[in-house]
Amino acid sequence: MHPDDPCSAMPTEHLHAGAFVRTLSYMVPGSTEAEGYKEFTKLGREASKTLLYAVVGRSLAVAYVPDVECDRLYCEHSALVGYKYLTEPGRTWIERIIWMAVHVSIICILAYFVIGAYHAFTTVPMVTSVESDHYPTTRISFPAVAICSINRISRRSAVKMATDVSKVTNMTVDQILELIAQLGDLYNSMYKFPKARHEELNRLLLDYYEGEYDITEIMKDLTPQCSVILLKCLFNGQQRNCTDIFSFDKTQDGYCCTFNYVRHDRDYDDETPMEVMPVKDLGIERGLTVVMEPFLDDYFYSFLPIIGWKVTVFNPTDYPDNISGGVTEVLVSPLLESYLEIEAVSFYSTDQTKSYPIPKRKCIFPNEIRTRYGVYSYSDCLVDCREEQVWKQCKCIPFYLPTRTNELSQHGRRTCTLRDVSCLHKHKSKWLSVFPHEDELLNETMGKIDSLRCGNCYPTCLDVTYSLRSSSSKMKRGFYKTRLLDNIEIVDQSIIHVYFSKYGTVRLKQDVAYTWYELLSDIGGICGVFIGFSLISVVELVYFLTLLLLELYKSFSGNVEERVGEEVESSGELPQKESTMYTIYWNELAPRTRQKKRRLRQRNVERVEKSCILITTSREVHFEVPRFGLTAFKFLTESIISVLPRRINFKLSPFLRKREK
Repeated sequence: MHPDDPCSAMPTEHLHAGAFVRTLSYMVPGSTEAEGYKEFTKLGREASKTLLYAVVGRSLAVAYVPDVECDRLYCEHSALVGYKYLTEPGRTWIERIIWMAVHVSIICILAYFVIGAYHAFTTVPMVTSVESDHYPTTRISFPAVAICSINRISRRSAVKMATDVSKVTNMTVDQILELIAQLGDLYNSMYKFPKARHEELNRLLLDYYEGEYDITEIMKDLTPQCSVILLKCLFNGQQRNCTDIFSFDKTQDGYCCTFNYVRHDRDYDDETPMEVMPVKDLGIERGLTVVMEPFLDDYFYSFLPIIGWKVTVFNPTDYPDNISGGVTEVLVSPLLESYLEIEAVSFYSTDQTKSYPIPKRKCIFPNEIRTRYGVYSYSDCLVDCREEQVWKQCKCIPFYLPTRTNELSQHGRRTCTLRDVSCLHKHKSKWLSVFPHEDELLNETMGKIDSLRCGNCYPTCLDVTYSLRSSSSKMKRGFYKTRLLDNIEIVDQSIIHVYFSKYGTVRLKQDVAYTWYELLSDIGGICGVFIGFSLISVVELVYFLTLLLLELYKSFSGNVEERVGEEVESSGELPQKESTMYTIYWNELAPRTRQKKRRLRQRNVERVEKSCILITTSREVHFEVPRFGLTAFKFLTESIISVLPRRINFKLSPFLRKREK
């Protein structure tokens, strides 16, 4: 502070807004403080700035503030219905409260409907509909057919085995046959045998094979062979060799004769995979016809208390397992001609469903997940789940479950033998009750039932389900002069016909229930009905919020610069920043006439010494302006604003360098 400054003795606490207003009033002779304040506000409007005057520290800071009426402007100009009544001039406070209550109520109802629409979009994203009920039958595959004799152990094969075993033991053939019958307990049956007999047969087989034995091969050799029980076969109107179109594969009932079954076990790894046979034509003659021989005198162990055959129809690529729900079974008795009319329902999911997670669409595409058996299938997943549980409980795998590769043996998983029968029977009820993917409606039931949970198993998104309509007629013994039964004497034989009779089948399609644009349309319609909301309203709201944020940012930046200046001033340190100071003396600008008296000039100088206004810009250019000459001051202010940056801070200077006389 200059020692000769006449303003230096003035306490800074007395420099307030009123002093600045009085300063303006001194510029015009005869004006009052009210007129000075009027001139001051007029000057602020001409500068297009909103100024806030406050006491900050030791000086008066004039800062730029954001428009506090931004919310009022938004309500007045918003496209939303009814918002202008909240801030419209002339409205009473009662009207404003009523309109506010109406808007709050409508927004609450709107939120309820919007949340409901979104909840429906997220919880029920898929819908299954009938795409066609006349989908061509020729476009689907012919189903796989498994023919299983109720007799699971052939007497001829059992006698042959007992004769061979009797050569290495003191037991008779009949005694060994009684033990061999216990091998039937390895099937999925409810019959039970004493544990002691299992141990006795196990020791006998260990002695006969001189160590560990392959129970799978033993059960396969004891089962009635396809070449024996299948007498004649026709397919697509042509007579075929039964051993050419049927193979001996594992099913849920052990080894059976299977037709059009392309999922083989490890015994067929080296062979070329079979192709699925399509449906070429309709009618009995274009289907599959088989003449079967029961060999009633060869029965040794039956897994059901009847005689005849079990015919299973299933998907060609799935393991025939009734637990998966994808098989249809029919029992055929001797001396019957059975007609098995097939009906198919195909199902597929659109590509749009792939973007949804598996628990939402509740199906898996074939190539979406790779398993150790290759392409994913629902049946394989359930089989894997059961195998894991059986291995966990009994440390073995039942012989009738598919392995398809040697991978199980590579992992040290052995096939269940007679030593494991007691463990298998103990947990059998749990393995027969399998729950696939989680269902909220079954949670309570699953908690009460001792069942197997396979939460990762979902049906495939491309699937065909086959069903049967069976009818039969009684056959008479004797000879028939037909192409099928030529040179065959009917004694106990049976005939089955598996065929399609209808050209059209049902085709189901799973698609997304709501797309994102349908959800947007629903929500937009609801919002439009309640408050007239649209995308333009969103742009409008973003626009007003952006302006408000910019104004707040400018105000914050100005306050920061002001605080920095105050800290520098209080510390007595000047910023290391290049600045330029210009001092303008109005006496030099005013015309000097010889007629002016020295006393008048002295009075003007005294007014200058009382106070001054310091105008600071972001370019660090300072102008010291006296308090008189309002017109010249306004002209100079407008000139500075036009050539300098828009953001200008006005401060009342507490000191002035006294001009040398």
